Amino acid sequence: MTDLYRTDYMLWVEEQKKLLAARRFDELDLENLLEELADMGKSEPRAFKRHLIQLLSHLLKWDFQQNQVNDLRNMDHWFRSWVDTIQI
Repeated sequence: MTDLYRTDYMLWVEEQKKLLAARRFDELDLENLLEELADMGKSEPRAFKRHLIQLLSHLLKWDFQQNQVNDLRNMDHWFRSWVDTIQI
């Protein structure tokens, strides 16, 4: 199973999913599964930080640009594209 992890990651994921669903825990590739779970735990905070930085950047643009124009809906697409990311 470890070879499959290195040669065809997507197939390995599908196999692990099937083994979990069938409750065949003794056949799981535990070493690589644990590594993947650890990596997931690291990537979530990084993704959150990246999105937070983007949001703060867009809010700063919003504040600056809002003083420049009265109607944001009439701005070009490039401007509206980042404005859309901060609307709730």
